[in-house]
This record gives sequence, C-alpha cells and structure tokens, in this order.
Amino acid sequence: IYTLSLHDALPISSSQAVTADYSAIITVGIDFQNNWYILDVVRERFRVYEFIQALFIAYKKWKPISMSVELISQAQGMIDVIHQEEDKLGIYLPLKVITSRPMVTKARRIRSVLQPRFEQKKIYLRSTQLALENEIIKFPHSRYDDQVDCLSDVAEIGFAPEEGIKQDNFAGTKLERAEIGRAHV
Repeated sequence: IYTLSLHDALPISSSQAVTADYSAIITVGIDFQNNWYILDVVRERFRVYEFIQALFIAYKKWKPISMSVELISQAQGMIDVIHQEEDKLGIYLPLKVITSRPMVTKARRIRSVLQPRFEQKKIYLRSTQLALENEIIKFPHSRYDDQVDCLSDVAEIGFAPEEGIKQDNFAGTKLERAEIGRAHV
C-alpha cells in the first residue's frame, strides 16, 4: 500500500531564487505494522504548472491510494488548475486538500507527528535521502522545513492496511530503519 503526501511550500510561483522556499513531494509506503517507508522524495523550486505536472508524474509512478496537498493562503487558487488538469488528462487524483492548520506552531504540529515515530523507529529512509535526513536532524533550526512538513502530512492521509491483506513487497528497496536522533524532531 502506498500513501503519497504532497506539500506545497509557499509561495511556489513567486520565486525560483536561491533563497525561495521549496516544494516537496514525498511518497510513503505504510505496512500493516504502521511502519513508514520513505520511497521517494522530490524537492524543488517549482513554478505552479511544474508542480502540478510533478503531482501527476508522482501519481503515475506510484499509484497512491491517497494524496494530500497543502494549499493555504495564496495557493488556494491552484486547486482549480489541478482540477482542470485532471479533466484534461482524464486522471483524477485521490486528493485531500489541506486548507487550514491547527492553532499550534508548525514546529509543535510536526514534532507531535514525527517525534514519536522516530523514537519508536517506525520510519525508514533510503541511505540516499541525505537532504531529508539533514532537514530532520536540524529541525526546527534548519533553513528549510518543507520536507519534514510534507512528511508530517502523511499522518492526515496515511493508514496501515489490515494484516493479512496482500501488499507490495518492500524487499530489495534498500531502506534502512531511521537512526535519527530522538530529540531532534
């Protein structure tokens, strides 16, 4: 079972400068023991149309059962463009749109989701996902938090399949149990 969480770091269309925020697309597989396997990470400074194309590329590649995209503030108008692209392609994304957040700090929201999972060693990373690992280790003091924010959204849309249901085999994916410091997230 694959769960895809998409996060739009604002503003996506106003700048591709070196100092601009990133957008992140993280694909997470969840097994029946609620282990999270980070299968794919895309992190770029997208223009709006590039980001929408990346959504469809990720969907075609992984066939997730659920997706989320954060569209807060200026980016809320982007959902219409996503729906237009769905109609054009005849592909309808299993999309949950996040349009608001709880009245807690971003750091607290992210920590409440990710810290327990890292402490219980329930999140697996690929050894090549160094940018994500670095962001996790430095959070909340890293320059960017787009990937950890995106990863935390999986808790809103992801779920473990029932035991005994045939699943895709994660064997051979070279995923390693995350050994990231307990106090960092």
